[in-house]
Amino acid sequence: MYTLRKIDPKDVETNFGLGEVYTFISREQTGSGADFNKALSSHLGKEIGTTLTDEEIKAGNEIFGFVFTEFGKMLPMQQKCKYYIMTDSGKTFCNLSFKE
Repeated sequence: MYTLRKIDPKDVETNFGLGEVYTFISREQTGSGADFNKALSSHLGKEIGTTLTDEEIKAGNEIFGFVFTEFGKMLPMQQKCKYYIMTDSGKTFCNLSFKE
């Protein structure tokens, strides 16, 4: 069982149960551009190709990736937060935080 641990800039920690399998896509991953754009459009509630407001553009630019749970729930990942995939024993499996 995997857990996504999110630590926000105020050090508030939130854990999300991901299930036995998760999928991670990012803006920078080779070959994931179309999937990232589709996820971002869904997150913003817009269709691909729709004109975005300045506020939506800012919100979209702050997101660098998405984690999808085993059950299909989409979790956006913001640059200002830290993200870790944890195992059920509590150990860090992977650091998915934004790398500048």
